[in-house]
Amino acid sequence: MTALSRFFENQDRYLTPESVDGREWLSARSNRGETPEEHRQRILDGVFESLESAAIMEGYLPSRLEKQQPVYGFSMQLGERYVRPDSTAGGTLDIRDTDDELKTILCAGSKGSGKSTAVESMVLDSYANGHKIVDLVDFFKSENATYDLPQQEPTNADLIEAREAMDLGAGFEDWDERPNLEIMAPLSPGLEKMQVPYNEDSDEPVMRPFTIPASDLTFRQLVMLLHNTTPTQENHLRSAHQKLVNSGRDWTLKDVADTVRNKTGAGDSVCDRIETALETAQGKSFIRDKECEHQLDWSDIMQNEDVITSFTVHTIREPSDRLLVLSYLLDSVYDAREQLTRHNLTENFAPMTIVMREMHKVAPRSKSEQEAESTMEGYMIDTLSELFALARHANTEIIADTQEFKQQLSSEVSGLFDHIYCFQSHVPDVKNIFKTRLDDTDPAETIAQFEQPGKCALVNEDGYTMPIQFAPPPCHHLEAKEDGSGLGMRARVDETGEKLLPAPWNANVPARLKFDDTPDDPVAEFCEKFIDQTNDMNDYAVKEYITDTYNEWAKVQDKKIMSHDKIHRRVKNHFDLGDDTDAKPTVDGERKYAHRTLVLRGEDVPI
Repeated sequence: MTALSRFFENQDRYLTPESVDGREWLSARSNRGETPEEHRQRILDGVFESLESAAIMEGYLPSRLEKQQPVYGFSMQLGERYVRPDSTAGGTLDIRDTDDELKTILCAGSKGSGKSTAVESMVLDSYANGHKIVDLVDFFKSENATYDLPQQEPTNADLIEAREAMDLGAGFEDWDERPNLEIMAPLSPGLEKMQVPYNEDSDEPVMRPFTIPASDLTFRQLVMLLHNTTPTQENHLRSAHQKLVNSGRDWTLKDVADTVRNKTGAGDSVCDRIETALETAQGKSFIRDKECEHQLDWSDIMQNEDVITSFTVHTIREPSDRLLVLSYLLDSVYDAREQLTRHNLTENFAPMTIVMREMHKVAPRSKSEQEAESTMEGYMIDTLSELFALARHANTEIIADTQEFKQQLSSEVSGLFDHIYCFQSHVPDVKNIFKTRLDDTDPAETIAQFEQPGKCALVNEDGYTMPIQFAPPPCHHLEAKEDGSGLGMRARVDETGEKLLPAPWNANVPARLKFDDTPDDPVAEFCEKFIDQTNDMNDYAVKEYITDTYNEWAKVQDKKIMSHDKIHRRVKNHFDLGDDTDAKPTVDGERKYAHRTLVLRGEDVPI
């Protein structure tokens, strides 16, 4: 009969206190040759084990008792590690060492597994340790714009509760002051039309625009900027790009068009097509020259280590343009850190932490079906490989996250990380993580069944440590469905003292960068007078009607007559229309090309 059975059948016997006079009786029951002290200790141990078993059976205690070992980063407690009560593990578990070289870190797991909040916790730990934080990747609603906001209810209620359960503050109460943050976005018509957060005290926007000098573009980025180029066009573009690079001067997209026409031997039709494509690209506004006041200054960014710099590309509509800007950011931050290394200046600047959310979008295993996007994805994978190789020499760490490690993340990148924090995910994904580091895949089944968000295993070439329970960050974790955009969220949090106001920047292309001699674009003037943008995908304006109406108006107003294609490229640029607005509705029994979200005012436009 087990001790537990005896306990339930005769509880009074086990729960009756024994008087001091009964010590001889207790000793008499022992035939193990124990001293009275040893005997008493064994009896007490047995009693408590029986009580523990009874409490487990009744559901008052978990079936596996564990003790918590605090988990620390550079300077912050990042969570807890759970170990058996009889484990020899003591003190704290330090997963980041200030005396060791900086690591490249990946948090991998399914949606909702806690990987994103773990990234934010580690980022703030790096910030508290004096690192310059550059959050490089945001495709959606400025999700990286809340590092300085304390957690807010109701969307972060569960995260607040999780921190309090570890005796950690729910916000920045234990900090001397909240982090500082700036938001950078490419200058574009989309940004110009937005409302952005302003600091109410200084009346200055928290957001800043940036532009890309054309002369900083690689050849592949230049081609990416121009959609649907032919091999012949690319050959002439390559020749022109090389000539301009060799010149050593600052140049513009118009200079590319002029060089193709005058120095590559291209025929007129090829030159015309390239010039039209370059003019369209110039209209997107974020490609400028080095005279532009908004070009990035990485030296200035790196020197402001007390400011978290978060980049976003969600203000641009076209996916290919977003990838282009991201590719440029990867190239430029690589060049900035490489320059420090080359000139032995690394020690003059703070360590840098580069953050890349949704790494599978930057380096996907299955590239886009669109040739231009696929080319750029391959280019970024090459750049990432170089950046990882540079990181350890340039006092730089990389913190990234991804969802499906095996299915979505490029194998050329997945093997580059020093540490992987493996959160709940599909068994094949977890096994693949272990296979890339260790021969042992036994823990995969256990990890795949983790239910608590933030619970994970630390995996590297030396082995694995589990389970680790990450604490959520002290900052607000944006839940886009409930919170909306990070920009709007900032204006709703009292601590920021911010408000939303119209963006103060003009996205019009400066005269020095325009392709024609006309200082004002007649198509833009026509659009303002005769076309309404409704943003309703059920509305449309037929392209043929717009062309006819424009040319009638242009004749009367002595404006420039233009081709059908040129008119509609400028219409799309003026209204910042993506390819998703192209339509072919049936009008008067005939399919006609049209722009969605636009309405031509009346059948007879007044001249």
